[in-house]
Amino acid sequence: MKKEDKLLLYGAVEYLPFLVWFRRKQTCFEVTECPDLFKPRTYPWRYYKRLWKQLNGVFVISSNLKQYFVGYGVSPDKVHVINMIVDPKRFEGVQRNPNVEKYIAYCGNVNKDSKDGVGDLIASFVRYHEKYSDRKLYIIGPIVSQEQKQEYEEYLRLYKALDSVVFTDSVSPTTIPQYFVDAEMLVLARPDNIQAKYGFPTKLGEYLLSGRPVVLTDVGNITDFLKDGVSAFIAKPGDINCISDKMMEVSANLEKNDSVAIAGKEVAMKEFNSSTEVLKIINLMYK
Repeated sequence: MKKEDKLLLYGAVEYLPFLVWFRRKQTCFEVTECPDLFKPRTYPWRYYKRLWKQLNGVFVISSNLKQYFVGYGVSPDKVHVINMIVDPKRFEGVQRNPNVEKYIAYCGNVNKDSKDGVGDLIASFVRYHEKYSDRKLYIIGPIVSQEQKQEYEEYLRLYKALDSVVFTDSVSPTTIPQYFVDAEMLVLARPDNIQAKYGFPTKLGEYLLSGRPVVLTDVGNITDFLKDGVSAFIAKPGDINCISDKMMEVSANLEKNDSVAIAGKEVAMKEFNSSTEVLKIINLMYK
């Protein structure tokens, strides 16, 4: 390495002490989740917190996460919000298939944790399904916990909605854009927990880029970018009635959906633009 080289560490906290020792004034650290949830395994938490103040810069994914670091004594001038980024090219040339069945889509793991609120999503769909019985819910992603999947299936069987929920399991990344574009709406029912408060759902960028209406919960810094009824449909986290009401609003207002979806896509192109955000990183590291 040359003496003038800059270093940017992405999330791997175990390497941070070495890089701070090696190039303290030239090292930046990228963080996308609350550090309380991902503490170092090889050195003390208190030492980890001291390292933050010695860095040249900390790049975070949300303004809430910036305030977290400032609260631990890191200078505000050293903490920079770098928005999540999207790749618009993934959706180039992807056209809606008019012959597919009507469905709602969610993309993520089926696991025991409550990061994305899949349980809330399923409960909201059951209520929604009472009115829109011809719709299905596609849960797209790996089945990390078969036990959790069985719990969801038992719940759905109880409410006679099991046949209307499709667990796709893992699918090829190249097929995801088509799944999104063909959906009537895309839903993310994140609960209001510490991960949602300080993080930012990176899948939201691709949800918006699909050009389909998005229903999501008001957690973290979502409303810094999206407005309810204008660029997305925003529900109260953990409120099954509110989430399902927003889903029903989408299905009942097909004409409005297009304008909301277009506005949401414009937000993604402007606020989560990879070229813009990378340029911010370069300018901050080399200013």
